[in-house]
Amino acid sequence: MKVEKLSALALHSKNPAQLAAFYQECLGITFELANHGPMRSHFEADLGGLHIAILKAAKHAAPVVPTFHVADLEAHLQFLSARAVAPLHPIIDLGQGKRVAAFRDSDLRPFRLIELAKAPPTRSSTPCVAKSNTGM
Repeated sequence: MKVEKLSALALHSKNPAQLAAFYQECLGITFELANHGPMRSHFEADLGGLHIAILKAAKHAAPVVPTFHVADLEAHLQFLSARAVAPLHPIIDLGQGKRVAAFRDSDLRPFRLIELAKAPPTRSSTPCVAKSNTGM
C-alpha cells in the first residue's frame, strides 16, 4: 500500500526550546508551543505543508522520526500486520481528526502513519438561485 506523502518530521531533543530557537534564529522557521491530544507539550512549525514537531527526547528516542500521511490508517495496519510489522502501540487519537500509529522499519528505525479526517465540504456563501424557465 502506498502512502500519500511525507506529512511530518518529529525531532527529539534534550532541550526542545533551545532547538526551536536555533531553527528560528538560523533558518527563519517559527515554532509555536502546542498541546493537543495525549501528546506532551512540544513545539510545532509548518514548512511548506510539512509539519515539524520538536519534542523532549525520551530515553532511547530516535533523533528524527518521519510521519507519513495515509488515507486509511486501519487498512494500512492490516496490510502491515499481514507482513509481520506490528504497531508499537494502539492507535492514538490526537484530536482535531488526527489519528496516528507507530512502527519500526527493517532497520528498527521508528516511523509513524497518520490519518487526517477529511474536512466537510464547504458551502458557498452565495445562495444558489434557480433560473426560471419561462419558455422564452
